[in-house]
Amino acid sequence: MNYSEFLDEEEPEYLSKQHSRKVSQKPTKFDTLRTILKILHIFHNKYDKKLNLEKLFNTLAIPSQEREKYLTLILEFQELFRTTFHSHSLTIKEINSTRYLVCKKFKKPPQYDVKNTHHPGDIKISSEDLSSLNDIVYMFTNVRRGKGFDLKQDSSEIVKAIKTLRKNHPYLFFSNGHGYVYPTEFGVKLGEKTNTYLKSNRPFDTLEIEDCTIIIE
Repeated sequence: MNYSEFLDEEEPEYLSKQHSRKVSQKPTKFDTLRTILKILHIFHNKYDKKLNLEKLFNTLAIPSQEREKYLTLILEFQELFRTTFHSHSLTIKEINSTRYLVCKKFKKPPQYDVKNTHHPGDIKISSEDLSSLNDIVYMFTNVRRGKGFDLKQDSSEIVKAIKTLRKNHPYLFFSNGHGYVYPTEFGVKLGEKTNTYLKSNRPFDTLEIEDCTIIIE
């Protein structure tokens, strides 16, 4: 399957911004690289897809003699964070008015991942928490299009709800170790099923997800 159509659908804001710059000023190499990195976010939970490089390069007006250099740089960064920084993150710290890049060891979060969801058998959850999960999953799937939530930088109501839900029901979320939090596969299924009932105004006090019974309190 060619991934270029998905790219057009998922990332128009980045490409349109790049085009708009051409009218007023030529984008810098930094602008172009940052746009590519943002576009790469579309691979989250869609790892069987393909990104059409020729369409990407042409859309961003990257000269043919520079295209391999962009690819090499991106893959070098990938290898760097896969090896040297696999257990640490980089952060900026200011000491005596001088800024430094320093390493910070990842806190090991509970191992709930999107493919291998763990949940404690039957679950009891309040109607308020379930309503919050419904909003979070809708935002994750329809607005953010699979992009995680930054709990440190974002102070929105949806992030406050995520923090509360993670404490009460940690199996509904997982972290990628870089500060972003995502609903687990189980969390997404529960949120989507809740949304189906809410849209149809059907009363319910239990839900079934796979082999799990969810009791709404």
